[in-house]
Amino acid sequence: MNATLIDWSFLSRALWIGLASLIFSILLIWGSLEYMNWIEESFHMIHERYYALQGRQRKFEEQSMLLEKALPRFEALRRKGVIGAEPRVKWLETIQQAEATLKLPGPIQFKLNPPQHIKPANATLSRQSYPLWTSRMELGLGLLHEGDLMAFFDFLDRADTGIVQPRQCKLHRVRTPGLELESGGLAVHVEASCLLDWMTLREPAGEPR
Repeated sequence: MNATLIDWSFLSRALWIGLASLIFSILLIWGSLEYMNWIEESFHMIHERYYALQGRQRKFEEQSMLLEKALPRFEALRRKGVIGAEPRVKWLETIQQAEATLKLPGPIQFKLNPPQHIKPANATLSRQSYPLWTSRMELGLGLLHEGDLMAFFDFLDRADTGIVQPRQCKLHRVRTPGLELESGGLAVHVEASCLLDWMTLREPAGEPR
């Protein structure tokens, strides 16, 4: 009986040791699998962040190249008076220069109205873009013929003083005799009444000037 009890005691300890080893092995394998999963997830996450950073870097480089190309043109438009405060005095001087250069038979009469804000139909564009302003000019010109009017608009275009958009012109042929000047100058044969819009893009609030 004693021998039998000793044998069962030994087997019992062996079973408990074996069971503990099995449980430990299972826990070790489970822990190893979890660790491998964590390593794999970390690997994928690092790669995703790496590719995301690469994408951001490429986008930054592309935007930098676009900015580098666009900045000189932006500064040119600002010097021209298209972007920024309205160069109203420069506009008036351009009209006076046109009158002196083209030597039209009649004087140029003009009136520059106050500026008006042009609101875009797209609300998103209104928040993000430079606001557009326009100042309407009323013009009266005495011409020898219709070609003088085209020469006047060509002068404004070459003067490079901003964006000017002719909106309307009405021509009236003068048939009254005796319009030739006593000095031998040219006579006014056509009178033109025109509306022009001078347009500028104002810098949004907070932009450097």
